[in-house]
Amino acid sequence: MRTPSTLLALALAAALPVLAVPAGAQSAPAAAPACAPAEANVGGIGRAHVVRFTGAVFGASVCALSVGLPFDSFAAAIADGPPPAGALVVASLGTGSAATLAVRGENLALLAPPGAPAALTAAAPPQPAASGDPEPGAPSAESPASAPAAAPAVPGPEAAAVGPYVVAPGGSIPDFNGDTSELPRVVLGYAGQRTFVIATSPVELVDLAKALRDEPDLFGADEAFERAIVLASGPSAALVVRGADGELRGGAAAAPSGRVLILGKRG
Repeated sequence: MRTPSTLLALALAAALPVLAVPAGAQSAPAAAPACAPAEANVGGIGRAHVVRFTGAVFGASVCALSVGLPFDSFAAAIADGPPPAGALVVASLGTGSAATLAVRGENLALLAPPGAPAALTAAAPPQPAASGDPEPGAPSAESPASAPAAAPAVPGPEAAAVGPYVVAPGGSIPDFNGDTSELPRVVLGYAGQRTFVIATSPVELVDLAKALRDEPDLFGADEAFERAIVLASGPSAALVVRGADGELRGGAAAAPSGRVLILGKRG
């Protein structure tokens, strides 16, 4: 015999609507991509770090892979196709208009775009300072007589158009013209005596800029980034770092493809 309380419960249950649960919705939500902090030796000349930070403006949780190499420790190349076996760092190259990334000998240089004043905006490996010269590795504009020509309108096989700047030369955050797109990024940066390549999960430019300027130690830098420029953005932005214990990968794609920047051990 059913008690009055049992009858009341059955009546209430019958009055409630039955909601269809889509297949698969009963499973637990997917976990966020892994971003465990990590550090690795890179070819005996540099260090790689995996870190997470929160955007200061838009609040996105961002996973970043950063590798820092001394200016005079690596040989650079730009190539189309698979990188050589000895490559330590392989980064995607997209397109931009802020500067041209060029390889001169084994060194990297950022050249002014066509129509802009010719100036070397990325220092070559530090040279001994003469009297009255800036400290080794300190960025400085060169005189018109010694400055390289402005970047070619169409980059050649050893050059690529890149940009925009995330940290403008001198360390300031530029105006991004209202760009709030949240995309995976690969960035080339300079801090102190070292060159950095950094790949991130989707992030707005202003949040990446503030992290580089205000928290350089997060990326393994001992000094503030005095400039940083986007090498690639979007679904093809990727970075592979070959450490002592295996590969570390960052950005959007599983591995860089198409045109890439390659850094290997010099000599």
